[in-house]
Amino acid sequence: LPDLLWPGAQFVAVIENIPNPVDARVAVVADDRECALTEYSAGAPVINVAQPLFLRASALVANAAVPFLCFFEIAESTPLVIGEINIQQEAAPPWGLVIEEVLNEYIHRGLAVNLLLGSVAPGEQAQVFMLSETRYAANEDRCIPPQPVTVDFDTGVAIGQSARSYVNDYIETFAVSFESPLKNVSLMPAANVDFTHFVWLSELDTNQFAIGQEYYVCYTPDRTAPIRIFNALRTPLRVKNIITAVYRDDLDLEKQGRNGTSSRQVNLLVSASLRGTVSCMASLSRGRQKVTREDIEGTVPSFVTVQDRNVDPNDILGRTVGVAATERGNVSVVVVLNQTRIQRIPVMPIGEPPRVYAWCSHERSAIVYPDDADGELIPLDVLDPPPMQYERGAGPGLAVEIVTLVRGVRFSPLIRVYLEQPDFPVIYYDMVRYSVVPPLPAGIEMSGEGNLQTPLTPSALSPDPITYSVTATSREDTFKASSVDFSMSVRESVTCNLLNAKTTDITGQCTINDADNFISEQVFMLISQATLPLTFDVSAFQECYTPSVFLTRAPEAGTTVDMLCQQTSDPGRCCCGTTFPWKDVVQADRNVRVPKQLTVRARNMDCGWAFYSKYVTQYMVVGQQPEFSTETVVVSNSIFEFTVPPRPAAEPLTFELKLDIPWDQCNPEIVGTAGAEKCKQTLALETAELLGASVDQIVITNIRDGTDVPR
Repeated sequence: LPDLLWPGAQFVAVIENIPNPVDARVAVVADDRECALTEYSAGAPVINVAQPLFLRASALVANAAVPFLCFFEIAESTPLVIGEINIQQEAAPPWGLVIEEVLNEYIHRGLAVNLLLGSVAPGEQAQVFMLSETRYAANEDRCIPPQPVTVDFDTGVAIGQSARSYVNDYIETFAVSFESPLKNVSLMPAANVDFTHFVWLSELDTNQFAIGQEYYVCYTPDRTAPIRIFNALRTPLRVKNIITAVYRDDLDLEKQGRNGTSSRQVNLLVSASLRGTVSCMASLSRGRQKVTREDIEGTVPSFVTVQDRNVDPNDILGRTVGVAATERGNVSVVVVLNQTRIQRIPVMPIGEPPRVYAWCSHERSAIVYPDDADGELIPLDVLDPPPMQYERGAGPGLAVEIVTLVRGVRFSPLIRVYLEQPDFPVIYYDMVRYSVVPPLPAGIEMSGEGNLQTPLTPSALSPDPITYSVTATSREDTFKASSVDFSMSVRESVTCNLLNAKTTDITGQCTINDADNFISEQVFMLISQATLPLTFDVSAFQECYTPSVFLTRAPEAGTTVDMLCQQTSDPGRCCCGTTFPWKDVVQADRNVRVPKQLTVRARNMDCGWAFYSKYVTQYMVVGQQPEFSTETVVVSNSIFEFTVPPRPAAEPLTFELKLDIPWDQCNPEIVGTAGAEKCKQTLALETAELLGASVDQIVITNIRDGTDVPR
């Protein structure tokens, strides 16, 4: 009988000196009385280890309730009790798993482990192998399946290989073709209370185990026995990867915002059963074949060609290597995606998000998860549109918050610029639609990219700034959006109002608007009889303005400016113009948000207006477009009217005028009567010119020495 038995263990009894082992039978009974009552047919055949005998019913099962062997020499002989079965222990030997000196509940694929054994046979003659629960069940709950039986029809003798040969062949075949080779059991260097022996399972051994299967430890106490009977030890071993799951990390999804799983990055939650470091990789495509740890960590030898690699390097979107898993459980891994390669992500059917493939590895295991070429499919969410701002097309990249425009002047476009991610969106799934509230002024449109169209020629006035809100809304998820506000006003370049109309001149108050798209330099007025047709474009001003004309600089702002006027070839029209005193002030030093005021005057003596006639005044401004470095003319749509009042009846006006000329030049006592008369004529001409009157209206009655006359 074997040296180590426990309840439920199978065993064989070796019985010597049997004349006819073919007919002999053995049964297990409670006592002599039960043996006497046992039928021959209830016994198990006796095994001759050297002859073709079978194992189907020859292995007995240890049971403390039936501890005796009952022997039949032949079918007709009286049965005899020939021995007592000694069950040495009450239960199967216990086992334990140690990984790097730490007890574990599982075998981890790809990680070496020590299988510890206790309460087993002394010495180092024992052997074990692992058998999956599926195969164990197929073996009729045995480590080694029952031996097939072939019986000679004539003699009734079993034919075929011997029981010993059958066991040996099965084990050798199993070791070669199945997941666990036969292992010798060794004594522990220092035994403890629970365990005395161990079996070393290498990384290659555990790599063969399948996730989801449980494995029985099949044990035989003596590998030198005539027939090795293997029994399963207690409960089966459980197998798991160090990494047991990889899935998208949706924890605190509402707080993730632009840091969620999207075209920018993949957030993975990796379940690891051991401490260590975790590495992950994301790809556009499946692997060509099973992915390895070297693929994930980027340590594939350089001599391996692109075509021979397990994953196409051009499809690898990103890797994150060496994330610490300080505790067993879940560890978060963020893989930042290559923004150039992600653009090639396949377009999915409507309603399905794009997906990437992910694999992860643990530093203590050669097995990756998932252990295949297919990877873990990770769906991507819509990426929230990033914050945005508007910049001028010709500007330095500064945010535009206030825009002041002059009507009818081209303006470089306002470019929508995304902050944080200027190239957004990079994949089809993140595309957005743009909207603006309230509607933009007439002549300004928004492009499909959210830019304000160029060339911009605003035609509708909005003198007061209006706040506009531009929103980029995801096409796939309308709850994801980004907005930016800016204010815009569209003004007339110049507006003038009549202050006073006299017989001799008119005075007007002009409001001039500089803007982001226009810097004023000169103003022109076209004064026409009210009966003449009006044209509101630069052609109407052609005779009084050409780009080469330079008008005399106006005096400082705040005084009345006399405009240079001339009648045109078209009767009834007169052009007047002047240069602004601030012409040379550069745009950077001008406040384009604040209008400028200028009082101007035009004289009748230059324009020849008729008394009692009505006239219409048009006006335009000449200036520069700083963004295009071009001179621009803007004709206002506004006018003002005036009527020339009649000249009142002339009445003599007597006054004295002190002149700073030497008295000796006009003293009759020095220059004589003729010289004094000539002095009067000269002074009359100069006074007429000074007063804008004709010389016949000036009568000089007397000239005297003014030395003592106060000013």
